[in-house]
Amino acid sequence: MITTTLIDNSFKLKLVDILNKIILMQEIKEICIATGYWDLKGTSLITDSLLQFLAREGTSLRLLIGKDPNVFRKDLTSDAYKNAKQYPKDYVRIDLQNIEMNNEQYQKAAKMLIDNCSGENPKINVHIFEMNEDDERQFFHSKCYIFTDGTDAHSYGIIGSSNFTEKGLTGNAELNYLETNGMIVNHQGDKKGHIQWFNEKWELSKDWTKEFVIEVANSPVGKKSKVKPTDVRIIKLTPYENYIKLLQDKFGMITDVEFKSILMNYLPPDIKPLEYQLNAVQQCYSYMLAHGGFALGDVVGLGKTIVGILLIKYFIDVASSLQKSDKVLIIVPPAIKSSWETTIEKFDKTRTDKIKDHIRLLSTGSLNHLSADFSEEEFIDAEDTIQDDDFALSYEDKKQAIKEMAPEMKRFSSEAENYGLVIIDESHKFRNNTTEMYIALGEYLESVYARAGYYPYIGLLSATLQNNRPRDIQNQIYLFEHEPKNSSFEKVPGRNLEHFFAEINKKYSELIHSTNTINITHQNTTQDAKTKQELIALAQEVREKVLSDVLVRRTRADIKKHYSDELQFPKVFGPENLFYTMDKKLAKLFYDTMNIIAPKHEDGQAASEGLGYYRYRATMYLNSKYDKVYSGRNMTAKRSSNQLARMMQILLVKRLESSFEAFKESLRNFQGYTQNMITMWESDVIFICPEIDINKELDIKEKQEKY
Repeated sequence: MITTTLIDNSFKLKLVDILNKIILMQEIKEICIATGYWDLKGTSLITDSLLQFLAREGTSLRLLIGKDPNVFRKDLTSDAYKNAKQYPKDYVRIDLQNIEMNNEQYQKAAKMLIDNCSGENPKINVHIFEMNEDDERQFFHSKCYIFTDGTDAHSYGIIGSSNFTEKGLTGNAELNYLETNGMIVNHQGDKKGHIQWFNEKWELSKDWTKEFVIEVANSPVGKKSKVKPTDVRIIKLTPYENYIKLLQDKFGMITDVEFKSILMNYLPPDIKPLEYQLNAVQQCYSYMLAHGGFALGDVVGLGKTIVGILLIKYFIDVASSLQKSDKVLIIVPPAIKSSWETTIEKFDKTRTDKIKDHIRLLSTGSLNHLSADFSEEEFIDAEDTIQDDDFALSYEDKKQAIKEMAPEMKRFSSEAENYGLVIIDESHKFRNNTTEMYIALGEYLESVYARAGYYPYIGLLSATLQNNRPRDIQNQIYLFEHEPKNSSFEKVPGRNLEHFFAEINKKYSELIHSTNTINITHQNTTQDAKTKQELIALAQEVREKVLSDVLVRRTRADIKKHYSDELQFPKVFGPENLFYTMDKKLAKLFYDTMNIIAPKHEDGQAASEGLGYYRYRATMYLNSKYDKVYSGRNMTAKRSSNQLARMMQILLVKRLESSFEAFKESLRNFQGYTQNMITMWESDVIFICPEIDINKELDIKEKQEKY
């Protein structure tokens, strides 16, 4: 028999005993709890009763968590909470991290919450109260426990001082009042009953069920609760059972159904859950833990941004257990920065723990060259064309030739923020390890290690990890593989990734050189076909020994084959050859133009006829005493000038092959830049300054229009 009484946690009047007694009443269908704070230890005290309650048809529990100022100022100010920022998320997470994970009752409580807070219609719903009816932030002193079947006959309410915590239910000297008059509990009107009061606060609160279950599931005790007790007997496994166990150990996270359920809970309502995207997140996350990074190489249009954001969200939630900062840096080209911002905003729309609070979007910036006429990608491609192992633009020369990143990128190594994860979209832009962007990022990663004792995880997003040569892949992987001579790649002989790629790059260079020789001497195609097969074998070796451990890549054909019910792609028919034929007059004009813009030269010297690209050879004519300033490792000022001129020549040839209009526009710009050099020469002052756009400064007409 339940009677009206005060409950002060004294002998025979402990709140936990009263709760267990009422919960086990068969008539109770709904439980509503409002509390200023929550902990798993308190829930574990009534878990056995709650399991019986939740097992009954039509039962549910609503938990409303507020912010009790007394608890917040006293109990939550210890050193354990010094890094907590978000309430209650960070505080609950810290409590869960520090709770005894081997305690079976705690495990049982965690499993009950995970099982009943998940799915589309969970039996347990959790809200957090932050704002009052006037949209003002407000503390939440209230503690209330309501049990009802919807009738006055079986409705009970407890109000008082006890939070839904271990101390509140058993330890503290509390004072609560148990109301057994169902008419009072259910009363509606100006004189509020318990349920009316609770429903009003519930409507003002925000749903936190998905975030809540993620915190519980990702905690040590939550993970432990998923492990089934093992039989102490030694059982001899068959070869098949050993094989299955190996697969479970190796790919357990990739096939974890609960992991997938957590990811689905992240998705906003207007984004359809797609199995292939969820699988990609699981694979990428597994690779990241094993190697410090991953590569996502799905072809264009399959949603790499969605996969990236899902992984970022999961990382943010588990960062503390990985002993890394929950801050994430996303490096994106300017053209797709808005796409990331829009998608993140979509994910954050209905959530309280917003992704944007943890990330920084950094644009690589468009390349600002001496010749602003060409795009970033064209410059990189031209650079790749003339690069070889011992003859490439030096670091200093690149600084002269191009301002290759946004100013904020240059401050990477001095950034105070220690990111735990760095996502690089269009990561193939980091395929060259001598660019300023690559060097700056590398310096930043080292600075984090020096300050925090860890390297951030790296996520590479690109449909074209390799644009030209195997070194493209090597340089990107080196962003997260910091010990290449003793790497994490088990399939690489001796785990020596540096030696492996040295051999691969050497073979590749030899094969490419032989192919070029064949084309020049017009030999038969038998040797050419053999070389092609050897190149394919080389690529296969890189794929099997390196990429298979870090890369997730699917084409549209893969999606059609393995996920045919998820997406329907339009049918694409093969390309048709459209031959462009020039008449004799046009062919002669094209030939003569090529001889002018790309005349034959020896040893990198400017040809006696045709364009010499002297605008880009300024440093080779400097007084010899300044030669060291513009020289680097294996690169004199003269060689770097020739290299830069060669790169500009390639760009102009590509423009001619692209279209006549594009070529004429580039030619007009080139003429203007050359005139600027003549103007400086005539003024007896020639600027060589990579930090300033000289052409822009010398554009007098533009300045007059502006001012």
